[in-house]
Amino acid sequence: MLYTVDIARPLLIGLKADYQGSGMILNWLNIGADSWATFLGLPPEAIGAQAEQDDVASEAVLWTLYDELKRHAGDDQGRGLSLERFVQTLSLFRYFDHSSSEAREVLAYAVGKLVHIGWGCRKAKNLRGVQYLLQEAVQWPQGSMMHTGDVLLMFSKGLLDDAASIIKLAEWYGPTEYSSMDYEEKKDGDKTYPSLAQSFTSQYLEALMAQDRGGQPIATVEQKLRSANELQTLLDSGRCQSWKWESYKLGLLLTDIGLFEQSRARLANIVASEPRQAWAWAAYGRAWKNDSEEMYEQCLFKGLSVSNDVQTALSVHEEALQVFAKEGMFGHARAEAELIESFRAEHEWKPSAAVEWAKSEEWYRQNEPSDDCAEAYKRLSKDAEDILADMLPWTEFYAEWEDRDKGIVGIVISAGYDKTNSLIANRELVHGSLADRLEVGRCYRGHCGPEKKAILGKVEEWPQAEISKFFLGNYSGLIDIIRDFGFVRGKPDNVWVSPTLLKGLNAKQYQKVSGSCRRVFRKDKSWAWEASSIELGEDPAAESFERVFEGYLDVARKGFGFIDDCFVPASLVDLAGRRSYVRVKAKKSWDSKKNHWSWSAFELLDGEEDDWD
Repeated sequence: MLYTVDIARPLLIGLKADYQGSGMILNWLNIGADSWATFLGLPPEAIGAQAEQDDVASEAVLWTLYDELKRHAGDDQGRGLSLERFVQTLSLFRYFDHSSSEAREVLAYAVGKLVHIGWGCRKAKNLRGVQYLLQEAVQWPQGSMMHTGDVLLMFSKGLLDDAASIIKLAEWYGPTEYSSMDYEEKKDGDKTYPSLAQSFTSQYLEALMAQDRGGQPIATVEQKLRSANELQTLLDSGRCQSWKWESYKLGLLLTDIGLFEQSRARLANIVASEPRQAWAWAAYGRAWKNDSEEMYEQCLFKGLSVSNDVQTALSVHEEALQVFAKEGMFGHARAEAELIESFRAEHEWKPSAAVEWAKSEEWYRQNEPSDDCAEAYKRLSKDAEDILADMLPWTEFYAEWEDRDKGIVGIVISAGYDKTNSLIANRELVHGSLADRLEVGRCYRGHCGPEKKAILGKVEEWPQAEISKFFLGNYSGLIDIIRDFGFVRGKPDNVWVSPTLLKGLNAKQYQKVSGSCRRVFRKDKSWAWEASSIELGEDPAAESFERVFEGYLDVARKGFGFIDDCFVPASLVDLAGRRSYVRVKAKKSWDSKKNHWSWSAFELLDGEEDDWD
């Protein structure tokens, strides 16, 4: 009855400093050591093996080790910390069975101490201390109490500028072994921050591409290849579909290790998402360089032709300098060099190595800078979009509106359908040669990335498009003319007819009409039908829009009334006085609330007066 954890634990903790007393407790626990100090001097495997003989001994030893751990951990401010003794003690926990709830409780406390000390080292800018803790942590197996998001977060921040340690951390934690909590975005008030999984994946990718001070890669080719395969699996999973910048960095890594086809497939989506950024086009172009120098240059110059931001395009201008010089276009090369030099000097940055090289060349001194680089960019990149388009899927879109004076056309790109089978669409603008090829009210297909933001490359009219059922149709019904425009009430409901279509048509109120129609986006952010063409049908019969109703007047509490289906306004009800059987003249009008035609009285004719006596 006395051999329990509740008795053994406090006895061993209380007597561990007593040579004889601790030996007696250990012998009682069937552990072959004459003192606690002697026990700790055994090889770690022997400590675990002896303590694991039964649950009472195991849990008593674990709690006593934790008491040792707290002593070496110092106080909350880090005073009294013995990092080496702390790590040596923590390492012993690895040799115990972690399956019992009691053991997991002790281990959770122990890991919590490591995290606390790690944050303290980071605050004190003690990188070596964090590295020392990492050496211990990576010896714990995946699935252990050490393998938690709190540990990953502490190390990822504490080793922020240490690429080699970040790679070691990622290889231990596993880039595809994140928990569900690791994927949760962080919120701070109204702001939302990337999840731990996303931010660490980004950090890991940067570490894999990092170089040491001598310009040598930190990661080995084997490490890069292994990591690239794992990270592709991660980023292609459903949870990571929105991780655009991580996908971009992975594309750069794939280029670096020579997996060019996989790199192009990934970077094509980045260009489609950022089609006016020189760095995006250049990154995609570099993935072509090994296979086709021409395609590389086409993409490089395409980026410069669409970008207006010198700062983000600076490295691309350096590449263009070298290409121009190689092709003998020395005036253009000098212009690039002067642009780079001027920008860097303005921002007080150190000189560019590419510019310093160019200035040392004979051609630089013999040629004046060209003033038509912008034209050269366009001329040398005329096929770039088609090169990119081959990597992107066909996507349907609809030309919605145009402003030819500004050279722009508004398009609607299909992004799929929701659970109710309603169209999901993005409204975007196109200009230039693409705008010139489009006609409003027609469906097309072009190449587009997963974000469905930009149409790139070749485009063709596509009347059989699935989205045509949403945007294009035919109508028929009665026209309700309002001033110089009108609405056709019929199928589909409420087709707007513009003044341009009605002008000179001599249409009559409530005349039958038909034609084709298309969807337009209204200011209230809803879609509505607009007539594209109109044909007049039968003239309206007189009784179809004006007729006489007679019958008993049914008066509502609010003062208005009805004769059968004809609405009688309160003003006519007052005129009717004591008459209950009346005749009224009524007009047909559209009830927008009920979405159908209705009759409304506008004149009281005669009727019978009630006999109240």
